[in-house]
Amino acid sequence: MSNRFELQVMKILLVEDNAGDARLMQEELRAGLDGQFELTLVEDLKAALKMLSVRQPEDVGAKPVDASFDAMLLDLNLPDSQGLETFQSVHSTAPWLPVVVLTGLEDEGTGLRAVQEGAQDYLVKGQVSGPVVARSLRFAVERNRSLQWHRDKSRYVSGGRIISFLGVKGGVGTTTLALNTAAVLAHDKLVIAVELRADYGSFASHFRKLTGPNLSGLYRMDEAELSESLLEQHLVNSELGFYLMFGPQSVADFHEVPAGHAGKMLSLMTKMGDFVILDLPPSPDVAQEVIIRRSNAVVLVSERDDSSLMSAKMTIERLLRLGVSSDALSVTVVSKSPLVDAYPAEKIEAMLKVRVLGIVPPAPDVCATSQKAGTPLVIHRPRSAPANMLTSLAQRTAAIAAGTSAVVVAQ
Repeated sequence: MSNRFELQVMKILLVEDNAGDARLMQEELRAGLDGQFELTLVEDLKAALKMLSVRQPEDVGAKPVDASFDAMLLDLNLPDSQGLETFQSVHSTAPWLPVVVLTGLEDEGTGLRAVQEGAQDYLVKGQVSGPVVARSLRFAVERNRSLQWHRDKSRYVSGGRIISFLGVKGGVGTTTLALNTAAVLAHDKLVIAVELRADYGSFASHFRKLTGPNLSGLYRMDEAELSESLLEQHLVNSELGFYLMFGPQSVADFHEVPAGHAGKMLSLMTKMGDFVILDLPPSPDVAQEVIIRRSNAVVLVSERDDSSLMSAKMTIERLLRLGVSSDALSVTVVSKSPLVDAYPAEKIEAMLKVRVLGIVPPAPDVCATSQKAGTPLVIHRPRSAPANMLTSLAQRTAAIAAGTSAVVVAQ
């Protein structure tokens, strides 16, 4: 099973005004640690807060999103801030970022108070080695991830609903739909987006700065060993209000999802969140059948060209044969180019005999910048036309899932 810290260099923001202390910390971390840490140095609180408050111009008032750092090493005594107030300013700006504070020998009490107020650890400058700092940073990130999950768990109501997004063929925008739906529903629900699949999962490419353990190791375990706590260990905080579970990230990780595992994992996941959002591959297998049968809503994702719509028609026939209720089945169409002769929603609905929730309008430039930023479109450009449609689609899909007790009809 992959380890979070073996997959990516940890990016650390070091806030330290003493040049000698900063240089020593950099040397300690680099010595013998094989490039596991990448440090960015700033010398005062103002510069640190500026780096942590990253907003898009049109998103004034939105929650700041730190997409650059895994953790912070923070000297409490800076030219423009002293003592506990330094940590309090950082924590109020970026409460999701794990912070290890640095104190002098005479300030250990202040370091302890910072921990009591939300810092993950404190270290006394001059009394720690590189390996000790490295261990503290690793533990800080993992502890923060676990605490964040359990804090958010208090929002969970009961009886999670499963929404499956299934592309009628590859490359139609299934992952984009799934992640944007997760982002919308996470405003007031506990949401987990999952790549429950045998081959490569592309969540990581959408969140370029995030890595984490993937689910492939669980497929190789005995089904009886699967547990809620084990799945919790595979949660990755998107830092955008919802959680991720990564599918395989390399060819070596590829492994068939046993049908029994799929069923048990879904049962466990619905005890963990209000909505479980599944990004499914287009190729059918036994595990996918189990997943589809357990879903409260199944959204087919298609483009509106002849080839895609033919694939959609065949996929619908397959799902109906599985016993999928028409009440739980819908189609979302993604337009990637402004085709003049493309089919309108009404005609698509008549062709497929399944309700079309909507058509996402083409916006290649906006989508490209969203992809580059590693942020779902509904957060990156919330006032854009495609974001408005994606928000509406997410709400409609959630309503379908909430209104269906099961997908499978009587056989």
